[in-house]
Amino acid sequence: MRTLSITTITAAVLLSGCTSQQAEWWTTPIGQPTSTERQADFEATLRSNKGRTESEIIAAHGIPAATYEADGHRYLAYKAGQQVAYARPGTGIYAPDYGAGNSWNKTGQNVGAMIGGSTPPSLQSVEYGCEVTYDLVAGKVTSIIYQGNACY
Repeated sequence: MRTLSITTITAAVLLSGCTSQQAEWWTTPIGQPTSTERQADFEATLRSNKGRTESEIIAAHGIPAATYEADGHRYLAYKAGQQVAYARPGTGIYAPDYGAGNSWNKTGQNVGAMIGGSTPPSLQSVEYGCEVTYDLVAGKVTSIIYQGNACY
């Protein structure tokens, strides 16, 4: 009994150090950086652009998607993104209704037979994107901000 309690305490102490960042190992393929590592690399790359001129930014990244000037600041915005569609499977049993006559919606479309509260398959669309904005003062990058769900 004494051995069991020491083992239990040892396991509790070892597991207490687990955090969501450390537990990320099981969601990341072997040999691939974690999202925390990708974010750190992305932010380091952005920081390396501080002090660069507008010409250097354009030479490295191309023509910005948008520019804006206000109060001595010039902003260069770069946008990247894509829309991805994937099929969502239905739940339970869904059988198209080809003539039973009782599965019509309000607009007169045949919606099929829903058995046991099931839902039909559908197409899901997700937009992934990132916008990086360089803030230039006196012709040099002073700060960089980014937003989006696909920056790193």
